[in-house]
Amino acid sequence: LDEEGNLYATLSNNNGTVGLTKFRASDGSQVFAKTYKIGGVSDFRSLVVRNGRIYVATDGGIRVFDAATGDRISTADFGGTLAYRDLAFDSQGNLYALREPTRGTVEIRRWSAGSFSGEGIPLFTASGNTDSRALIVDEQGNIYFTVNPAGGPFVRKYAQDGTLLATYKVPPGTGVLIGLDYDPGTQRLFASHTKT
Repeated sequence: LDEEGNLYATLSNNNGTVGLTKFRASDGSQVFAKTYKIGGVSDFRSLVVRNGRIYVATDGGIRVFDAATGDRISTADFGGTLAYRDLAFDSQGNLYALREPTRGTVEIRRWSAGSFSGEGIPLFTASGNTDSRALIVDEQGNIYFTVNPAGGPFVRKYAQDGTLLATYKVPPGTGVLIGLDYDPGTQRLFASHTKT
C-alpha cells in the first residue's frame, strides 16, 4: 500500500515477463497494469512504495518505478545485480533488503534515507535461516524475517547488529510464510502463508 491506501502488486511469468499493477483505494478500480522485459531480471518479488516511487525487489537488483504511472525510472535503479527477496522502510526512511539466502544464510542490507544507490551496507548475515521470504522493521529498528525450514515455518527477530532477539513459532499446519507486516499501534506481527 502507498500513503493513500492504493494497492500495488508484482507479477512474474515463466516467459521472463515481469510487471506491476495498481488499484485505487477509493473504489478498487485498476489504475495501471504494465509488463516489462528487463535484462538480467526474470522475477519481481516484493515491493514497497514511498514518496511517489515503487521499489521492487528482484532477482537482479532493485528496480524503481513511478507510483503514479508505473513507468520505470531506470536511472534510479540500484542494488547491483544481487538477488533480493523483500524490502522494508523504517520510520526514518532507511531502506532494508533481505538478500536471497544461499544455503540457509540470510543477509540484511540497508540504504540510508535519500541515498539509494550501490549495493547498500551489509548489516549482518545469519545462518540457519532456510527459505527466508519476507522482511519488516519495527519502530525501534528491530528486524524481523520469515524462515521456512523443512520442520515448519517461524519468524525471527534480530537487532541491527545481528543479535538474535526472539524466535516466534506459528500454529501447526501453517504453510510457507510468504508475507510479513507489523502494526506499531498494537505491536503485532501479521504473516501470510500458503495454506488456508
